[in-house]
Amino acid sequence: MWVEAVVSKEDLGSLIARIVPLTIRINQDADADHYIELVTATDLALVADQGLRMTTQARIHWPVLGITVPIKIDPLGVMIKPCVINTAKGDALCFTLEIEHADIAGIPAFGDRAITDKINRELAERHVEIAWAFAEMLSHRFRIPPLLEPIDSLAFSVAWGKVRVTDEAMVLAISFHAEVSRRDDAVTTGHRDGAAMVLPRRPLARRRFALQRPQLKQVALIGGATLAVVGAYFTMRGAGRVCLRLMRESVSRT
Repeated sequence: MWVEAVVSKEDLGSLIARIVPLTIRINQDADADHYIELVTATDLALVADQGLRMTTQARIHWPVLGITVPIKIDPLGVMIKPCVINTAKGDALCFTLEIEHADIAGIPAFGDRAITDKINRELAERHVEIAWAFAEMLSHRFRIPPLLEPIDSLAFSVAWGKVRVTDEAMVLAISFHAEVSRRDDAVTTGHRDGAAMVLPRRPLARRRFALQRPQLKQVALIGGATLAVVGAYFTMRGAGRVCLRLMRESVSRT
């Protein structure tokens, strides 16, 4: 089984509008404060098979690149690229930042392409990215109440994820494996091809289940309703017999 999450261009635009202004700290060292500050976000556009392109005003302070004082870049072309990466805890949705064009006005020592390449290289080496570990977050085992015999638990595990970008939306597809665990410890696993595999059962273990207060209320209500119906039945039956006996006595007297 699988699900899809669709984020439209309008949704992304609304999200970006809440994010900026944004400062990306490249180095947390107080003696060497390297950062890129994205001040605005305009001209948002989805580029198929690539990501979200936008234009921004930016300020950069990066002594490693020779930028010893904060400089203003207007405009700065940015591409935000989504991808799915594999981690030790499963797949994660990752967003990386890439500078497409930097217009450094008034600084003839820097060529646009040179500074762009340097910034992108530094961003890649320092792993400046945002990641969502969706496999770890969405995989979950649900415990089943003892009232539902003999199911013990139901688990959904993320198998893989893929992300694609069109001109209109970003789509994340996630595949799940389902697993049913019974109280006799037999496990039925669903696979991608729809087939099922049942693992060998272990000896049935005797278990004592304690009803919780909400369950006790349900049992009490059901028991009370049952007693009421049974009582009404026998009451009506007894009343009917009394009426029949009185009718017979009145007929015999006449």
